[in-house]
Formats: sequence, C-alpha cells, structure tokens
Amino acid sequence: MKGDVQFSVADGMVSDVHLHVEIDPRSLEVTDDISDKDRREIHRQMYDEVLEVERYPEIVYDCSSVTINGSGDQFSSTLNGDLTLHGESHPLSVSARITLMGEILKGSGEFTVSQKQFGIAPVTVAGGAIKLKDDVKCTFNLVARKRPRNNNEG
Repeated sequence: MKGDVQFSVADGMVSDVHLHVEIDPRSLEVTDDISDKDRREIHRQMYDEVLEVERYPEIVYDCSSVTINGSGDQFSSTLNGDLTLHGESHPLSVSARITLMGEILKGSGEFTVSQKQFGIAPVTVAGGAIKLKDDVKCTFNLVARKRPRNNNEG
C-alpha cells in the first residue's frame, strides 16, 4: 500500500485534508476462521477470478472531503471519496480514528464494500458449501510520516 495524506493543523484543529491511497489487491487477506486449504482456494479465486489482479492491478481511494470531530491529538473522522475497484469507481464513506503524534499520523477504521456494486461475483468454495457474502468488511491501520519539503515546494 502506498499513499499520500495532506492536512493542516492550527490551534489543535485539523483541516484541509486530502488523502490518496493505492492498494495492491494481492495484499488483501481473508481473516475468517477457515481451514488453510479453504483459505488458499479463496485467495486463489479472489486474486485470479474475482479481483482479476492482472487486469486491475490497483485499488485506489481518493478522499475528496473529510468531517473531523475532536481536537488535540485524537480525532474521529468521516472520509468521503471514491473507491476504484475492479475497474469501477463509486462513492465510499469511511469512518476512521486519527491520532497525531508529532510528525506521525496514525489512522484506523473499517468499512463495508458491496462486491456486486463493483461488478464482482462473490467467491464460492467446496462446490458452494462456503460462499462469501456480497458485503465484505474491510479494516485498515495506517501510519503516515511527514515528508521533508523539497526545495522546489512553496
């Protein structure tokens, strides 16, 4: 995963937030309690047949607006942006907890994605005995570090 987050902090308030995240779909993992054999088969189907990672090598989230509650070092936020998955882009709101620690920003949260909305058929394994739901819960933890300005930036 790689990305860029930009924001301003004044008087303990965060503003002017912009976020862009790129995810390699091969990095996605199933975390349900299933056998290793079923997990391997779900991963194979997920990467090759469902997400078609060769055809769609990136998942992208572009955040266009953020609502932030709190001040100081800890905030709750709602990110509003577009998720591009499997070649389709749709609006997605994401709730996140944000912590500022000097020049480090930590964020965590979860959101749900409807596979059908993105033209994806849910995975089935063992002749249909195991089937993933249409709604997939996604969780994330991220860390952003302040990048030094180069001499060309204003």
